[in-house]
Amino acid sequence: MKHTVTVLKFRPFRRNTLVGFATIRIDALGLDIGEVIHQRPNGHRWTTLPAKPLLGANGAALRNSDGRIVYASVLGFRDRAVGEAFSEAALAALLKFAPDASKNETAA
Repeated sequence: MKHTVTVLKFRPFRRNTLVGFATIRIDALGLDIGEVIHQRPNGHRWTTLPAKPLLGANGAALRNSDGRIVYASVLGFRDRAVGEAFSEAALAALLKFAPDASKNETAA
């Protein structure tokens, strides 16, 4: 079943591969999802669903060997193909909402 995906808001925020934050709506499900939009310098774009930082016993965020915070998924798709199809639909909706969101700019 195919659902229409629209973008309600977009807040640009550039850092490394991060392009910004979007609120995506799937009308048929009555579902709004806050997503993160990424883009590599080569132009490859993708979305990530909400995640939460993993916390240690002391309440501080856990970090990997590179010092980056480790996140746990909050939502997920049943398989990779469904996730990729959703990401493509969300990115197409984003470009309708904010055409400049795909510009390759230097990270802030």
